[in-house]
Amino acid sequence: MKKLLTMALCLFISIAAFSQSESAEQHMTFMGIPIDGTIDEFTKRLNEKRQFAIDYNYSHTNVRVLKGFFGGTDNCRTSILHKPVKGEDLVYSVSVDFPEYDNWDLLESSYLFVKEMLINKYGSTNDCTESFVTDKKDLTNDEKMILLKENKCNYKTTFIFPSLGMITLYIRHFNPLPNYDRYFVSLFYYEYLNSQKVKSEI
Repeated sequence: MKKLLTMALCLFISIAAFSQSESAEQHMTFMGIPIDGTIDEFTKRLNEKRQFAIDYNYSHTNVRVLKGFFGGTDNCRTSILHKPVKGEDLVYSVSVDFPEYDNWDLLESSYLFVKEMLINKYGSTNDCTESFVTDKKDLTNDEKMILLKENKCNYKTTFIFPSLGMITLYIRHFNPLPNYDRYFVSLFYYEYLNSQKVKSEI
């Protein structure tokens, strides 16, 4: 009888534990950390890994920027997107900008390095486009940079994780000021659940 009661108790605990894990919210992760919680909590967990140090904070745009080492590359800039939801400053997406280059070979090498790293970790891609908006064939590196500056470069790889979110890798041109062009590889982590919470607040 005692043995049967013990088995029944173990079975009850197992069912309860399974039910809790099934009902718990699942989130995309960044460096092994769930993209969830407040901006201060998330930043603290990254700092505890000694990977990033705070660089500056765009408080007016709900973006906190950190800087440091990521994916085998130093001097990467990490932007954490956060927004107030039900009284909490909730983290909902993260992007990483790799070092800037004004040379196509270096940009493409950086892109392919990160792409291979992601494929080794997550498997095959869900979508991959690597082309330029032009009819010309056999483009020189200088011509590729011109097309990138004109936003006619489509180098993008996407990994989709059902119900969790997606990761997008792309070569980016950013022009924050007149006559100031920046070129770099960017990696964007879209966290589905918290992004939906943010949208519901708008």
